[in-house]
Amino acid sequence: MNKHTLEIQRMMEAGMKQSEMAKALGIHKSYVSNLIRDITGRTLGRTRLTPAQAGEAMHLYERGYSMREIWTILNVTEYDIKQLLRGKSRSYHESNHLRAVRLSNPLNESQIQCLLGTLLGDGSIRPNQNRGYRVSIKHGIDQLDYVQHKANILGVPHRVHTYKPNIRSYSTKGSCGFTYQNAGGMKYIESLTIRDGVKTVNTDWLDRLNIEGIAYWFMDDGSSSFVGKSIAVQFSTLGFPEDITEMLRGKLECMGFKTSKYQDRRNLNSRQFFLSMSRHYTIDFLKSISPYVSPIDCMRYKIKL
Repeated sequence: MNKHTLEIQRMMEAGMKQSEMAKALGIHKSYVSNLIRDITGRTLGRTRLTPAQAGEAMHLYERGYSMREIWTILNVTEYDIKQLLRGKSRSYHESNHLRAVRLSNPLNESQIQCLLGTLLGDGSIRPNQNRGYRVSIKHGIDQLDYVQHKANILGVPHRVHTYKPNIRSYSTKGSCGFTYQNAGGMKYIESLTIRDGVKTVNTDWLDRLNIEGIAYWFMDDGSSSFVGKSIAVQFSTLGFPEDITEMLRGKLECMGFKTSKYQDRRNLNSRQFFLSMSRHYTIDFLKSISPYVSPIDCMRYKIKL
């Protein structure tokens, strides 16, 4: 029998804590714990977790809760949680991302459509340092009202910035824009728009897009012409490969707006295309997107209805 066993048994009967036993005997607390396990087959002061508690603890951990938060929420001992999660670890950035996802507000329908439509147009989506994604929106300074409108829809009006003219960029008058980060909401947008780490137009994305999202895409990449009674709408799809252009054309047709695909004659070797809508469908189309375009002063010229 270990020389400390009898002393441990006596101290246990006296109701002493492990830390008090270790201090009295001049040995490490973990050694005391091992001796108690040998004597009784259990660890002193340990509250066994029920399967329901263990499952809830794991669920909380996966959502980014710290160990301290978990044992406080479940009203169990620190030791139980540390034993359950032994061997599990997260990086600092992963912990930050999970916490941000948990604390973020869910996106409403208008915010989802604003993001999906903008990402078809001039918006970009990139990973950030906390393993999530952020959307960057930038336009010329003449479209400041439009940028401010998007920021208001997304709930970040304070993030809009203006930039001085840059002779090396497309905006010689200056530009404006903002970045949008909402860890929880962007996780959903990422699931629709990112494939193999790259923004990719796909059926999930287009199935989720409605006329409000199409309106943002039109305001970004669409144009209209009014010559007498002739009205025409075009979508610039020059940045998309031909198969994606066909997918976008199919989406518009499913919504009741038939378009024709034309090759850009300025560069026949690159096989770039744009979509053009005839007058028969254009009037209905402009009426359909009018509720989303008319509130924005700098965009009203595109509908003229």
